Amino acid sequence: MFTTHDIHPLTDFQRNAKDHVKRLKDTKRPEILTVNGKPSLVIQDAVAYEAMVDLLDSLKHIQIAAEAFNKGEGRPVNEFFVEFEKKHGLSGSYRVLYRIKKDVVQLLHVRGGGQEHKL
Repeated sequence: MFTTHDIHPLTDFQRNAKDHVKRLKDTKRPEILTVNGKPSLVIQDAVAYEAMVDLLDSLKHIQIAAEAFNKGEGRPVNEFFVEFEKKHGLSGSYRVLYRIKKDVVQLLHVRGGGQEHKL
């Protein structure tokens, strides 16, 4: 993940902060800042950091779902879709837009069979 180009002394960052900030924004890669030759700090562009946090949050929810699945929790997806199709009057093929928030899958939009449903 890190290369030697990503490692810089803290004093270099202090002297050339403008250059470092430009590089951080351009590359979206974090930098490791060293003190006395040892890693001390990691700095990163805010947009790249937010994307990383979102990814970690998604991975956490995938892990929770996998653990629940391994414990036999939940229900088969085909059972869910039979109920979902009945509830929304759907049949045939359709597309579902969803997001995972906390530990819940939220269906946002369904399109198919000539119908659209915003949920």
